[in-house]
Amino acid sequence: QFPGVYAIDFSSDGRTVIATTRRGAVYWQSNDEIETERAIDQDDMKVVTQAGSLVVFEEKEPRRLVFWDAAAREVVRIVDQLDQLPEVFNVVAKGAGKKSKMPFPSVRINALSPHGDWIAVHSRVKGKDTLHLFDLAKDKSWIIERDCLMMNFRTSPDGSLLAIGQSRGGLKNSGTIELISADSGEHIMLLTVLEAAENQRPGIVQSQFEFSPDGRHLVVAIRGRLQVWDLTTGERMANIEDAGDVRQVAISGSAKWVAGVRPKSPIQLWNVTEPQKSLLLEPGGNAQALMFSPEGQEVVALLKGGQLRVWNFALQATPIDERP
Repeated sequence: QFPGVYAIDFSSDGRTVIATTRRGAVYWQSNDEIETERAIDQDDMKVVTQAGSLVVFEEKEPRRLVFWDAAAREVVRIVDQLDQLPEVFNVVAKGAGKKSKMPFPSVRINALSPHGDWIAVHSRVKGKDTLHLFDLAKDKSWIIERDCLMMNFRTSPDGSLLAIGQSRGGLKNSGTIELISADSGEHIMLLTVLEAAENQRPGIVQSQFEFSPDGRHLVVAIRGRLQVWDLTTGERMANIEDAGDVRQVAISGSAKWVAGVRPKSPIQLWNVTEPQKSLLLEPGGNAQALMFSPEGQEVVALLKGGQLRVWNFALQATPIDERP
């Protein structure tokens, strides 16, 4: 059990699962052994976000960000003078006033390099969506403005790409994912994951998507479908219909397997080239986070209540046609 955990990830060498709580406790699981400790033993520091082994804390006095490498167990970067940065940093979480005991930070980071080189912060003012990309290593920044809704953000494992889920259009929106260079803020490519003509429901389009561990593929869950995109060509290489209401999604490094979580259902694995050869992982319903191990042989899920479960799916999965 991992009480209070909200984020999990693998260390850069793929040997250890790192789990983080909002209050700064960090768990390490490796070779069936579990360690836990407070990353930084200060009550005025709260976890802002996590990417890979990197955990970002906000310190209240003095107000600054502390980047802590959970694998090396040391501070690797400190960003101070936050009040002198653009006002986008001064976003106060709802309910996080002086009288609130909620452990949420007042600094908001929407995306983060796993090396701590850059951070991205999203704002929406008067219908204009803006992403501020700050290169902390080079002391540079870029402003990315779009005439669409920016819905969610993911960073490639090497930190070179930022993927932005977007909803475009009027009554019948299309769904797109834009890839941005984290080094320059420049547009790389636009993936159309839902055409407006295909959209049978009015309103905002939101997709769930994740990079593969090697960063070469992207899996997208949208409106009951699963898509796999080859990011080296920008082409869609697979489209799995009738996948259901997938809330969490992951893809193996070889892009052979896709895993998805649906409400009150076991975790399901689809073979990308032969979707009919699906597997089930039980118990696994209502997982809050999901990922493949870097070598692609294991699936890791954070289940409701803080339980961390690891499956070697080649040995522990059940083919759907063999389920009792």
